[in-house]
Amino acid sequence: LGEQTNVVCKGRREISSAVSITLVTKRSNHQKLHNTNIAKNSGFPRKKWLNAHFSLTTRQSNHYKLFFTMPFNGIYNLRAANESVKLEMWQLQEIERCTKDPIYFIRHYVYINTKDEGTQLMKTYPFQDEAIRRFLKYRFNINRWSRQVGKSTIVRAFILWYAMFHEDQLIAMLANKLMLAKEQLQLLRESYLNLPFWLQPGVKLWNKMSIQFANGCRIIIAASSSDGIRGFSPNLLYLDEFAFVPKALQQEVCMEFFPTMMSGESNRKIIISSTSN
Repeated sequence: LGEQTNVVCKGRREISSAVSITLVTKRSNHQKLHNTNIAKNSGFPRKKWLNAHFSLTTRQSNHYKLFFTMPFNGIYNLRAANESVKLEMWQLQEIERCTKDPIYFIRHYVYINTKDEGTQLMKTYPFQDEAIRRFLKYRFNINRWSRQVGKSTIVRAFILWYAMFHEDQLIAMLANKLMLAKEQLQLLRESYLNLPFWLQPGVKLWNKMSIQFANGCRIIIAASSSDGIRGFSPNLLYLDEFAFVPKALQQEVCMEFFPTMMSGESNRKIIISSTSN
């Protein structure tokens, strides 16, 4: 790495000529490339190449075969909705298994940021596995847990799975404070960015208040209030730290959303979690 190398690019976009690049950084098995010189007849804008994400696959003599993807909003590991991916058989099998088993998906693909060891693959506890099974079995779930046991983490991982492997669903995440709701969405975004590129459904919208996937699923956030998401009809409603919402406001929230959730189709769910107050 670090030397000028001739490469042949093959992938989702065909390039009419070889390009000359310099490999300058390495992250896992991926190379991020800078100082890219592109032939004029390549038919691709030069400025977009500078932020492209390249994966080094094989080396033949001094030639490297690279697969590359274009970033979404400048984030190199974020798959855009219109970005196609060629899947191998084992990847299709993994997608099928993750679709059917959220616990398998969480244990094998969801990374979280731990305080002591940094970003690590999530290791679920038995009570968290049981919580996932309850989320799947029952439409309405109320959970009172102790502090710092991973209550928000497991719900957040479930929401990520739900949004990735369903279609045209609206998920609303409400917290007692808007800042907490933003933090929950940010942590979910970080877990999504650590997913393999081929497992990502693709992104249409990506900001601090909402995200939308290519499968039509959206995740929105707000503070727990009667008008926090007024006008929306979520398929999955998550109320975090609901015990810390004033009782009068709790009643307003229930009167606003519960009739809609209960009168809808059987796939609508409500998850409430909180520590004791």
